[in-house]
Amino acid sequence: MLAAVYQKYQADWRPLVRNVLSQSLWWAQEEIIDSVWRNRATAVRAGHGVGKTHAAAVAAVAFLYAFKPAKILITAPTWWQAKHVFWRAVRKIHAAATPSMGGKMHESKISLSDDWWAQARATENANFFQGVHAPNLLVVVDEAAGVSESIFEGVRTLGTGGTNKLLLIGNPTARSGSFYAAFSDPAYQHIHISCFEHPNVVERKESIRGAVTREWIDERRAEWEGTPLWEARVLGEFPAQSDDQLISLAWITAAEAREATLEGPAAVGVDVARFGGDETAIYVMRSGAVIARRILRGRDLMETAGHVNALAQEHGVSKIAVDDTGLGGGLTDRLRELGHDVIPINFAASPADARKYHDVPSELWGELAEGMKAGLVGPIPRNDALGAQLASRRYTYRNCRLKVESKEEMKSRGLKSPDRADALALAWRAWREAAGLYHAPAGGTLLCLGDLLPH
Repeated sequence: MLAAVYQKYQADWRPLVRNVLSQSLWWAQEEIIDSVWRNRATAVRAGHGVGKTHAAAVAAVAFLYAFKPAKILITAPTWWQAKHVFWRAVRKIHAAATPSMGGKMHESKISLSDDWWAQARATENANFFQGVHAPNLLVVVDEAAGVSESIFEGVRTLGTGGTNKLLLIGNPTARSGSFYAAFSDPAYQHIHISCFEHPNVVERKESIRGAVTREWIDERRAEWEGTPLWEARVLGEFPAQSDDQLISLAWITAAEAREATLEGPAAVGVDVARFGGDETAIYVMRSGAVIARRILRGRDLMETAGHVNALAQEHGVSKIAVDDTGLGGGLTDRLRELGHDVIPINFAASPADARKYHDVPSELWGELAEGMKAGLVGPIPRNDALGAQLASRRYTYRNCRLKVESKEEMKSRGLKSPDRADALALAWRAWREAAGLYHAPAGGTLLCLGDLLPH
């Protein structure tokens, strides 16, 4: 009986979405759902906050009820994204329907019968897709740039007969992988959404609450313009990532989305501002996760020491790494007076591994890059100047040793001093020392083939 009520919407989804699900969408969201209805495969690359996940959730609910028997599989890089972002949207859409849509709502599943359901799951196990067959099947891959290739292999095992559909959505953060490849594959309908196209931005007022705004773009412009984050998260374009970019946007995005495992000791990294326009950045880290931070401007060393001391006491910090160059020496002395175990790191000194790294900044950033590449760093603050700083620093090799560009070279390219990223690198070193995971190398290893390359 229920199927007969809704099957009339198989030809046109609009009355179902507008009149039954009570959803009002802007034109790009409607374009996504229309493509799902008309095409077998759809790939959507979009900026931040344009409502792409909401549109995909509406498409999932509408498809579930318009087709019987239907199965909907939803996956994402993390359980948080799958449950607390995508499935939360599904629950709200389902609850807003008039009249009630029917079906039993579970934590991450709507069940109408054994062969009629929708389910969300974040997994690295491609078996999630094994044996799932239905005459009407929709697979949604949210934040698709961050989903592992093993999952895409699982998606490819699904049948292509009947009304089988695939929807990939996400920020275009990596110029590799199946999501990137989809945009040169004629089997996909391609959709591109820039933040500048959203009604809130076009109309210069927040007509759609919670979505991107002109103010958000202006804030991000000051921090991101000219970096890969601006291209991916504002313009919705795959970043023109250069071969000399040390930390890839894909690693940064993964670090932002990583789920915290807050165990063991905590540590602090402090980068002390030396110029009026720079920032003093303080990051508290536990298990690779940033659990607290403070960004200060125009503060003297004693006030900075007070902030560091307060954070150290609040989080039970065991080690503090300080950029001891110049003004940082005074901060080191004061923190030691307060009884803290301080690791003074002089950026002008020789690196511990002088065969692998050209200087101390290169060593700290190289270690951080290795940690981020391995998925050990995060979560880190999202939509923040930190990400732009991490993605902007270039590197080269001198005498087979990794060398990151200097702050002066970055500023000559119109970029700000990477104070927050330096503080994160210091926190990463301090936390590994506190956890017994860092040991100064004995002689080092000659590196000449670029094994830190992110491409």
